[in-house]
Amino acid sequence: MRTLRSGWLITFLAFIALLSLTACGGGGGSAASSSPTTISGVAATGAPIAGTVTLKDRNGLLSGPVPTDSQGNFSIDAADLTPPFILKAEWTEGTQTQTLYSAAMHTGDTHINPLTNLALALATGLDPATVFGASDAAPNASRISDASLTSAVGQIKTLITPLLNDYGISNFDPLNGAYAANPENRLDAMLDVIDIKTENGQVTIGNRLTGAELATGNVTNPGMITLNSDSTKYPSAAVRNDIRDITARIGALGTVIKSEAALTAQNLDAFYIADPNYGTSSGHTRSQDITSTVALFGPSGTNTNGALKDIRNLRIVRDISAAYAGRGVSKAYILSYDFIYENGQIVRGSNVTFGKEAASGLWKFIGDPTGGAAGNNYGGIWGKMVDPGDPISMIGLKENLAEGVFIMQGASGSYSIMINRDSDITLTDTLLTIGDEPPITLNYDIAAAMIICGASTNVLDVSGWTGTVTILASNGNDTVIGNGDNTTLVGENAGTIWTITGTNAGTLTSTGGTSSFTAVGGITGGSGNDSFVMASNVATFNGAIAGGGGTDTLAATAGTNVWAVTGTNAGTLNTTTKFSAIKTLTGGGGTDAIAVVRDANITLTDTSLTVGNEQLNLNGIKSAVLTGGSSSNAINVGAWTGTATIAANGADKVIGNGSKTTLKGQATTNAWTLTAANNGTLVSGNTTTTFISVGNLVGGTSADRLIGLTGSTYTVIGTNAVVLTTAEF
Repeated sequence: MRTLRSGWLITFLAFIALLSLTACGGGGGSAASSSPTTISGVAATGAPIAGTVTLKDRNGLLSGPVPTDSQGNFSIDAADLTPPFILKAEWTEGTQTQTLYSAAMHTGDTHINPLTNLALALATGLDPATVFGASDAAPNASRISDASLTSAVGQIKTLITPLLNDYGISNFDPLNGAYAANPENRLDAMLDVIDIKTENGQVTIGNRLTGAELATGNVTNPGMITLNSDSTKYPSAAVRNDIRDITARIGALGTVIKSEAALTAQNLDAFYIADPNYGTSSGHTRSQDITSTVALFGPSGTNTNGALKDIRNLRIVRDISAAYAGRGVSKAYILSYDFIYENGQIVRGSNVTFGKEAASGLWKFIGDPTGGAAGNNYGGIWGKMVDPGDPISMIGLKENLAEGVFIMQGASGSYSIMINRDSDITLTDTLLTIGDEPPITLNYDIAAAMIICGASTNVLDVSGWTGTVTILASNGNDTVIGNGDNTTLVGENAGTIWTITGTNAGTLTSTGGTSSFTAVGGITGGSGNDSFVMASNVATFNGAIAGGGGTDTLAATAGTNVWAVTGTNAGTLNTTTKFSAIKTLTGGGGTDAIAVVRDANITLTDTSLTVGNEQLNLNGIKSAVLTGGSSSNAINVGAWTGTATIAANGADKVIGNGSKTTLKGQATTNAWTLTAANNGTLVSGNTTTTFISVGNLVGGTSADRLIGLTGSTYTVIGTNAVVLTTAEF
């Protein structure tokens, strides 16, 4: 394992913009007007919405659009308008127009956020955009009332109770309650991490940090939407909230330090805990550390890199709360962050101790719990550089997908890296290069990586990386160079066309352009309806194709192809292409064959394959081989017009399609009894299979016995699955 060395040069470029607090805004709440003729609130997705708000009353009369301010606050005139009111927030992300909706029965405070959007959908059973309506047409407001909105909020509360508990949210009212797009508001803190989408009648709740789907369902049946109980899909609430609070506090520190000429020791004193046992930092006492900082950045600062420009990339290294028991500190972490100077110099790797002062509830610098023993202290702004072999346990949060690089350690002890930059990216086992920036040396033994693409045209090259890597595609025209089976490319949450042009290669076309990829072992669609198409003369992707969350299609190349269905919407195409979460299989125009080996009821028609409770849509597949399990199952191809070969292994009931159906006996001595033309029974050992409308019978590997319609006994000669047609009986 590579260990962290002194002067660690991992550049966490702009992961959390600590000074500007761009992840959630820097304060401000609902700028509620005192006038009873206005509706005021906050429009936010977690981060404030920089866009406009439009109001429509029940008669279709419009007010606005009015702009939101930097914190998402808005105030819009509702004078002479008739409730209920529908509000629409509109903004642009990249090239895409985004909208969220809300509703109000009266003037005053009403917010717009993903939860109000969901509340409107649940109250009406309709898509929020449909409720608002087109142009100046009257909205579909007949189902909106105090009662329906209250009921909808109650349904949401029931659905996300575990999340509300996780964030300590007791007074849940996303429509009219206290709300601000800043780190101090717990509801906003939740929306920074939990992504809630309501589109086309479908609700999807996911984790922005991990991409995990937490819940999905239809607005017309909210009782069937269940939050995923797998706690590993959720970020740790305690650490998450601590990082948010520390981020805000470090941001405030950066603002003070950047004041330069106005910087005094008194300004910095508020950031140091009142602890007489404060340790030393590089031999400095608490007072000396403050004095040296003023000397560097104050009126006659001696820092040769110029003025401090930014403090970024907060990392929590480890939780050391237990060491501060009884010292007036409720929580303590060793943490690290980067200083970015006017000349572009980045000072990295400095570890400090931050503690939550019990009396004030504020996060402040605190010295080593031993009183500053040499070599063990992490006190003060500068702290201690990490020594080789220092045990590192990264605890992490990627907030609001702000641009940056982040490294964290999982429960197994292995490290992973997350990169979110709209730039060319080259990743190897030892170096990370982003655009024209100097390469970053990777001093951890990192086993996994995630790269989040930007909207520009970039080259993403991980061919020199030996770990696993997941690349989240954007709507840009990127070139992705993977490292083979360990690379997975994930598409947008929109309808995407994937064209397979060769082994582990192809293109994906989404809303904003077409990206190409090579040496990618796995491709995964988003939540939209994806289409995966094998290009002309390309029989296999030789990798894994996963459909994602929509109604997805996999189409084979022209010619004859072999499909094997091995699980729910899963299987292989031409042996070497694995597929999963695919709802429709489309043949290539030849005599495509489908094979199913399942211990379940199987029904096959020209347009669908049903296995148990699972269903696949079929197009252009003309041959089938169906093998049952040891249980008693029904295998029905009565509505299938292609050829079907059925192997019955239990006490099954087989319904064929006449002369195109063949029933195979087991690899033993079988007893066949014909009860009518194409009908009869098959006894193998202790199991009896009945069959109807089966035109062809294939014996087992021993001497099968056949009883004809008149009761005569026949012996099948040979041991090599002799084919007997009904004409021979």
